[in-house]
Amino acid sequence: KYYWVTKLADNRCWMTQNLALDLGSEWPDASLSDYDVASATYKPTPTASEATAETVNDKNTATGSWDFGEYVINDPVATIQCASKQSSLADCPEQFTNVGSMVASTNPDFYTDNGRSMSADEYDAHYLAGNYYQWNTATAGTGGTITSGEATGSICPKGWRLPTSGTNGGEFQQLRVAGNMNNDVTKFVSAPYYFVRGGVVWSSTNPFTGAGNPGRYWSSTAATSDSAEHSYLLYFFGTSAIFTTDNGLGTNPVTPTRHLGLSVRCIAR
Repeated sequence: KYYWVTKLADNRCWMTQNLALDLGSEWPDASLSDYDVASATYKPTPTASEATAETVNDKNTATGSWDFGEYVINDPVATIQCASKQSSLADCPEQFTNVGSMVASTNPDFYTDNGRSMSADEYDAHYLAGNYYQWNTATAGTGGTITSGEATGSICPKGWRLPTSGTNGGEFQQLRVAGNMNNDVTKFVSAPYYFVRGGVVWSSTNPFTGAGNPGRYWSSTAATSDSAEHSYLLYFFGTSAIFTTDNGLGTNPVTPTRHLGLSVRCIAR
């Protein structure tokens, strides 16, 4: 697959679209792989096409992932949220469009050049929803039950990795500061950043929720205060709520337990 990449305001090279890697039942061999895999000993769960009670594992060490197909968010700026207890993006046509029969534009400014919309046969791949991954999947099994520091591997391409985060800052926070974004979610979801309000694979009782408003992205950083339940992330919703140094504890409306299926953005090593 090809991904848009850009050197952003923090002077780092980021993927500017979500990772969309499907997994089988084996990690690629670390010595031969094209992925940023530190160990090939952990067994992932094959990527599912729907979030259901049968495919969502609520254990924090689970290694699930979900590929709902080729869906692009209809309006990245709007905060129109799909209902909860859905099984895929196919259940959210007001928020996302299936572009499987269309062609990805080669124009990096396609979305703005087309009046913030798709054309009849082309779309902007920056805004593909990509896949959703549990934290132990995103970290290629190296997250496991660690309670501090960084996971050593990821499912990003070789030469790329997960961004860092945490209460003392990290690369999501540094990007936010360098881009002078403060709490302006519109900047986060617009060019040149293109973060997607993709929602979250939540639990076996509420499989998929939030598509069209909140966006959640895993970091490589383990939380340090809760016995391997949480990990740090980037989280935003509405028009003025961005958390780049949060692990879901305390009063913030976030619960990034490691079993959640979140989006992934990769950053160059």
